[in-house]
Order: sequence, then structure tokens, then C-alpha cells
Amino acid sequence: MPHLIELETDEQRQLLQKLFYDENMKVGRDRMYKYCRTHHPYLNLNRLQVGEWLMRQEIWQRTLKPIRRRSSTKSVVKEKTNIGYFQIDLKYAPFPTGRVHLYLIVVIDVFSRLVHIAFLEDKSQPSVIARLKSVIEDSVWLSKSGAVSHVQTDRGTQFSGAFTNMLADKEITSSRSKAITL
Repeated sequence: MPHLIELETDEQRQLLQKLFYDENMKVGRDRMYKYCRTHHPYLNLNRLQVGEWLMRQEIWQRTLKPIRRRSSTKSVVKEKTNIGYFQIDLKYAPFPTGRVHLYLIVVIDVFSRLVHIAFLEDKSQPSVIARLKSVIEDSVWLSKSGAVSHVQTDRGTQFSGAFTNMLADKEITSSRSKAITL
């Protein structure tokens, strides 16, 4: 346990007790110290003494609110719920030379975090669209999370043009991630 600094006089202790309990001055260390310094400078209280005294008060510990810090990360999905939101990406799969499939299309359900992987022979737009149609229409895949309502992709050329038209025909909204430039 860290070393606690004791108040030097009973007068200091009585003043802090009077302010905190009798006058209901439930404030933090700095405000209490400023008040003591301006209204009672003769007591020679320092900030550390006031802070240590406050920490020993049980009621102060119960009423102390936790510090809320703003998150530096931004939410990918701005809706209230993530049900029906999917993220799609295309990855190169270095299989042995005897295999035909060289690419993987990865579909992630944002809500349940289920992953669906499909093989592709090439990463052309028609093959990506054909494979994705089968993934969207796969009833086993969708029964766990509901209907597809939104798709997020990266900025690959296979996810533009006819791909966004296919999603619009199925009444599925889409978004593309921002390009990161350093």
C-alpha cells in the first residue's frame, strides 16, 4: 500500500471534515484544495494532503464517477444493430501448383462474426459476382443472421460497377472502405 500523507493538525482535519460532510462539498481534490487555499490560507494545506484525505472517505469513493474517455476508433457500422451487415474481401491463396483455385472470397457476418469462405479461380468481376450470388442465396448461411441488408467491401475493382448494380437489384446497400494514404 502506498504511503499516505497525514494531516499535520487537528484544525486541518476538522476543516476538511466540516467542508465535506457538514457543508456537503462533494467535489474533487483540486476544487477542494483551491477553496481551502483561498478561504483558509493560514492552514497551509497542500494538494496531496487534500487528495489523500478524500481517498480515505468512504462516501467519496462511492460517489466518485469513473472517467469516460472518448474512443479514438470509429464504428464501421452506424446503424443501431449490425444484423444483416457483411464485410467481404478477396484474398490470394498460395495453394500448391496442382490446385486450380487461387483466390478466396471471405464473407464475414459482422453481428455473429461467422465466416464464409468460397474458392475462386480468378478475381475477375464476373466470377466474384457469380460466387457472391451463391453465398447470398445460401439459406444455411443466412438462417443464422437474417437477410443481407448491407455489404462493406474494400476498394478493389472487382467490387465496383456490375457488383454494386447486382447488390442494388437485390436491394442491398453497400459501402466501400476509405483509402488510407500515408
